[in-house]
Amino acid sequence: MINLLILVSVITFVWLFCFTLTNPSSKLYVLDSPTDRSLHDVPKPRTGGVAIFLSIFIAWIVIVLTQDLETFIYYILTGLLLLALISYLDDRNSIPQLWRLLVHVLAAILLLLSGLGLSVSDHQFEGNINYNYIFNTLIIFVIVWCVNLYNFMDGMDGLACGMGIIGFGCLAILGWLAGNELFLILVSIVAAANLGFLPHNFPPAKIFMGDAGSITMGYLVAFFSLWGIHEAIFVWWVPILIFSPFIVDATVTLIKRLLSGENIWEAHKSHHYQKLVIIGWGHKKTAIYEYILMLLIACSVIAIHIVDSEMMVLLLLSAWSILYIGIIVYIGRLSELSRI
Repeated sequence: MINLLILVSVITFVWLFCFTLTNPSSKLYVLDSPTDRSLHDVPKPRTGGVAIFLSIFIAWIVIVLTQDLETFIYYILTGLLLLALISYLDDRNSIPQLWRLLVHVLAAILLLLSGLGLSVSDHQFEGNINYNYIFNTLIIFVIVWCVNLYNFMDGMDGLACGMGIIGFGCLAILGWLAGNELFLILVSIVAAANLGFLPHNFPPAKIFMGDAGSITMGYLVAFFSLWGIHEAIFVWWVPILIFSPFIVDATVTLIKRLLSGENIWEAHKSHHYQKLVIIGWGHKKTAIYEYILMLLIACSVIAIHIVDSEMMVLLLLSAWSILYIGIIVYIGRLSELSRI
């Protein structure tokens, strides 16, 4: 009952606080002026992530103060706070990329120090820790990629918010199936925060998530993925498939841009969801189709997780791989036809 009250409070807090963030008289009001690489043509506030972050941070602090938790959560809260601060400052006054990247790496290191990034044989919270440097360097890279991946995909009304509800909601169900109450409530709070933001962000959006929201969401994807694998709540492929709508789009787009010699840190309209909006689908239709894709993936992950068959896992991963290839080719073809 208490957990339900926390979730309802988080949803309500985000929903109400967004009215303040969209008020021009608020000190937290920051407009996102459109550029030639934007999908919107009207200036809109971009600090919705402040409401999302604050609701999650405050709710987690309440849980920390009322329960005897393992020390790893303090590392995560610190990393989350650092990312939220640098991202909010960037939303207001564009921080140089190098400084942002350094903070991203620092937050990734904090996640490692929590004990969730070590190899299986090295998991220790006390005493001497034998670090596997190659493994941990790879994990740092993965965490930083997750942080920026979510940010890359936050370029359309309702997209990142929908992924937050469905992706973290799916993780919550897996935590419930595993009987891990702490994992369940913490990840449910993240899903609830995104749910409270959805009415303001669904097309046509009244406010954007901004870096303060998307960067912290990416960090939380990495955190819950590592935590879930560490606690044997799920295996490694589960979070990859759950968040594959973002992972596939961002990764394929990045590779294409690298091969063409483009600046990968520069804003662009090369993502597949952006192409759908540009060719005439619009924000609402594209968002709905993305939600359907996310839901189908979440349902398939839960079903296969329950069945627990290696053959079914192989078939599932193969089927989604083939489907993604088909989707990418289809969108590419639509984009080409729209230019004829």
